[in-house]
Amino acid sequence: MMGENSRQNCSSNKTHRRGEEAVSLHNVIPVHILGAEVFCHLNARDSYVARAVCKEWRETLSTCCDWKKHYASLWKMPIERSLYAVHQGDMRTKIGDGAFWRGLFDYKYRQMMGLYYRPERCTLYGHSSGVKAVKLCPGYDKLLTGSVDRRMICWDAQYFSYCGVSGSHGGTVRSIALDDEVLVTGSTDHRIRVWRKRRDEQNASPCPPRGDERQRLVRDDWDAMVMRDTDSKMYEIFSDSKPHSRQSLNSDFPFDIASNDDREVLVSGHSGPVSCLALTDAAILSGSWDYSVRVWDKHDLHDIHCVQVLHFDDWVLDMKRTGNHERLHVASGFNIHQVDLGKGEARVIGSMKHDVANETAPVTSLVNSEDGHSVYYGSGDGYIYSLDMRCRHQRSVPPFDCSLLAGSGRGGRNTLNRTSVTGISFEYPWIASSMNTGEVILLNIEDMVRGTSSKKGTSRVLRHGSGIGAHCVDIAEARIAAGFEDGTVLTWDFSRAEEAAHKLAMVRQRKRDAKEQRRKQIASSTSRRS
Repeated sequence: MMGENSRQNCSSNKTHRRGEEAVSLHNVIPVHILGAEVFCHLNARDSYVARAVCKEWRETLSTCCDWKKHYASLWKMPIERSLYAVHQGDMRTKIGDGAFWRGLFDYKYRQMMGLYYRPERCTLYGHSSGVKAVKLCPGYDKLLTGSVDRRMICWDAQYFSYCGVSGSHGGTVRSIALDDEVLVTGSTDHRIRVWRKRRDEQNASPCPPRGDERQRLVRDDWDAMVMRDTDSKMYEIFSDSKPHSRQSLNSDFPFDIASNDDREVLVSGHSGPVSCLALTDAAILSGSWDYSVRVWDKHDLHDIHCVQVLHFDDWVLDMKRTGNHERLHVASGFNIHQVDLGKGEARVIGSMKHDVANETAPVTSLVNSEDGHSVYYGSGDGYIYSLDMRCRHQRSVPPFDCSLLAGSGRGGRNTLNRTSVTGISFEYPWIASSMNTGEVILLNIEDMVRGTSSKKGTSRVLRHGSGIGAHCVDIAEARIAAGFEDGTVLTWDFSRAEEAAHKLAMVRQRKRDAKEQRRKQIASSTSRRS
C-alpha cells in the first residue's frame, strides 16, 4: 500500500508540474505574439488543428489567418453560381470576410471527413459500351460521362436521374472538362468539342433568393450537420447556404449538350486521340497521343485557334493544372513534366522520370494539390506515388501498393492481368483511384504522410461486385463517380453518411438499453420469486 500511494503521489506531482509548465509557457509567450510570429506561418491543416487547443488560440487563429488563402490551397474555389457565391455578399455584411471563409473551411473539412462513413450507392445505366470519362459538377449537381459509344450523357447527381445526351462524337469520348464559361470534350477522332453557355445564362446575374426560398432552405434538415463547433451566430448564417440542399437554387445546367445549334464549336488540330483536357482563364489545353499538348485561345469562343504546341517524347496520357493556373503537370510515358503557365508562352521547366523495374508500366494518370506542392500519380504497376515538388521531386511518402486491396471483390482476383491504376482523382485529403480489377480505392493523404493509420483506417475499398474493370473516377463535394467496362456508372454519395451513421448508432444504443432493462426486470422478478 505504501508503494502504491507513493507512486500515485509521484504521478500526481508530475501532472501538476506539467500543468504549471504549460501555464507558465502560455504566460511567457502571449497569444498576440503567437499570432503575429507563429500562427501566420502555419499551413491550412495545422491552423485548423491548432484552433482546437484552447479558446484563446481559437480566437486568435480565427482573426490572424487568411482563411480564404487556406481554402484555396486545399480545394477548388466555389464556382460563380454556387450557393456560397450567391450568399457571399449577404454573409460578409453580417459576419465579415474572414469569418465567412473560416466557416466555409470548417464546413468543407467536416464534409470530407464524412467519407469515413457508409455512403449511398447507385448504379446508372445509359451507355452501351465502356465508360472512359466521368466528371462531377458539384455547383450544378450534375454528372457528365463519356463512353466508347461516342456519346456524352448528363445525369442529375442528386436524384440519380437522366438529364440529356449529346450528339454522336466522331470517336470515343475520353476526356471532359468545364468551367463557368465552356464545356469541352476530347475524343479519339482527334478533335475537341466546345459548348458555350446558353444565351439565357450568359446575361443572367446571381441574385439572393426570395424570402420563401430562403425559408425553404432553412427548414431543410441539413441544419444539424453544418458547423457543430462554431458559435450560434455563425451557425444561423451558414444554415441559409447549404451547397447540397434538396432544394438547390442553382441546379440548372448552363450547357445544352442535346441541341445542335451554334453553341457547339468543333476544333481540329491534333493528329491523334485527345486523351486529356485542362482549362485556364484564358486558354483550353488538350493533350493527345500525338506526343503534344496544344494551347487554344478561348477569348473569342466563335474563333478558337491554337496559339502554341508543346512537344513531348511519348503519349500524353493525363495532365492537371494547379489552382492558381500557374503550373501544369503532364504525364507523358514514364515522365512527369512541369509546365509554367505564367505570363507569355507556356514552357517546360522540369521533368521527373518514373523509374520502375517493369518497363511496361508507364504513368497512367496524375493529380496535384491545389497549391501545386504535391503531385500524386498512378502507374501500370498498381502503385500510387507521391512527389513533393518543392524538394527537387523527392517522394514525400512511400508508394502505396493498390494490388494489396484490388481484386478482392466478388469477382475474385484477376490472375490473368496484373493490377494497374486506370484513373485517379483528388480532393483533399482523399485520393480516389480506379483499378482494372473493378475497385475504387480511397486513400487518406493525411494518414499516409504521418506514416500512421487512424482508427478508421488509411484506405478503404469500394467494390463493383462483378469485378469488371473500372476505367475512370472522379471525386468532388463528398461524391464519387466511376465508369466501368460494361457501360455502367457507379456513384457513392457521402453527403449524408455521417448523419445516417449517427442515427444508426442512436438506434443501436436504444436497443442495447432496452435489452439491458429487460434483463434487469427478469433478474428482479426471478429474485422476488426465490
